[in-house]
Amino acid sequence: MGAVSMIFLCIAIVTAPYVFTQKVEDLSACNVDLTFIVDNNLSAFGVDKLKLVYDFMESIAGNNFTMGVNQTRVALVLYSGETIIQFYLGDPPSTNLDIFKDFIDNYMVVRTGSTSPGNQALDYAREIIFKQYNGDRPDYQNVVVMFMYNWIAPYTSQSLTETKCSYSIENEYRMH
Repeated sequence: MGAVSMIFLCIAIVTAPYVFTQKVEDLSACNVDLTFIVDNNLSAFGVDKLKLVYDFMESIAGNNFTMGVNQTRVALVLYSGETIIQFYLGDPPSTNLDIFKDFIDNYMVVRTGSTSPGNQALDYAREIIFKQYNGDRPDYQNVVVMFMYNWIAPYTSQSLTETKCSYSIENEYRMH
């Protein structure tokens, strides 16, 4: 029986208990501090599947939210053996959709080799990204969207619990 590659998409709001009840089409009215965390391991996903992940990130940021200084801000964290913050909530790609897309399309670094559990990446979001000096706004919800390879999900789910996330959704997306 062949292995099936999967991506677990996890969305977590890491502040006070609150559940978004709006339909996806209505999320443009929600202004949040959004962090994408991506398992950027070429050996796990392959080029085509990583491209799907990048396209999906662009779709989430561009079609479901309105990016701007006083609207939704986006940060990006990559992990694969090590955790790297690509940009913070206050950096230019975080508030401008065109700059964000340009960064994703032209400057993403793909890594090979072993991947690590997403715990460190989640810790980076909580301890570094979601800080005011890095562009976090205390009056906005902090949201994490995490793309991970399936075999590390149990470790990361434990880390989500440890970060005291108030709300999370985990879905499997089969990549063909």
